[in-house]
Amino acid sequence: MLSNTCIFLLAPVILCIFLIPVGGTAEDEERPKITPKIYASVFVRRREEHKLFVKHLASSNYEKTYKMLDIAYDKILEIIKDNNMTLHQSGYVASTGFPTESRLQDSVALIIENICLGGDLILHFPEISYRILKKQPEWKQIFDWGTQFLNNYAHILSEQTYQMVDLFRQEVNLTKRSPDFVNPYYTKLPMSETKEKKRPPKKKLKRGPQLTGRVEL
Repeated sequence: MLSNTCIFLLAPVILCIFLIPVGGTAEDEERPKITPKIYASVFVRRREEHKLFVKHLASSNYEKTYKMLDIAYDKILEIIKDNNMTLHQSGYVASTGFPTESRLQDSVALIIENICLGGDLILHFPEISYRILKKQPEWKQIFDWGTQFLNNYAHILSEQTYQMVDLFRQEVNLTKRSPDFVNPYYTKLPMSETKEKKRPPKKKLKRGPQLTGRVEL
């Protein structure tokens, strides 16, 4: 069984995937100007990091993957909600284009990246994901809003990203599934290493002569 200590050690590694600002950690006045073209390149690198994370999960057993996904979905949903609030309070409207203020750029980037990562995780690990997400009553609403939010950034995101998002929306029934819908990303995980092995069936013993419970006097 994966100990609480292991989960604690894994958590910072997982969180760094979700929380890196688009312009790094420099102060606002020191940060380079981030244009849509520059962010498009940053986004490609982020997606490579997402793939490595998914690959790591796919190489783990069911129990370990479940616990890491449990941490991941908590952070993904929290980040999307918090940054949506930041954008809403600032008055930013996504249809006006990629923002110029660094704080808003970070919020837009974190929403885009976490929506895409969430889509990857659900497509690759649907059974575990649904088990975890049923504890989060707003998850569908959040991903529905988020995937539609991405439509404002077609000049930044790749066609491959939008294809994944379309499959994601079909997988979780945010849109009607096409008749030929197949989830090409589905990953079957090995069961836990600690799972008890099936016991071999007991051999039936041949029954010999029986004593009747009756004694003749």
